[in-house]
Amino acid sequence: ETLRKYPGLPILNRECTLDYKVPESDVTIRKGTQVVVPLFAYSMDEKYFPEPDRYYPERFDEATREYDEKAYFPFGEGPSICI
Repeated sequence: ETLRKYPGLPILNRECTLDYKVPESDVTIRKGTQVVVPLFAYSMDEKYFPEPDRYYPERFDEATREYDEKAYFPFGEGPSICI
């Protein structure tokens, strides 16, 4: 929970590997474009973490999991993930 509220890595930098049309918009992200993924924004979004301002370690309890694990990156993501 501490890493969710105070991430060691607040953003991820990625390079787009294929042209990508953003759904429901006129925006296309071209191959080779650098993309910044705002991890802190995900961790404070009620869509992924109910009551995001509340310090609630129990949200990570396997029996009662109260978060969207696709939005949780405590140690980064991908082949260079920090362990």
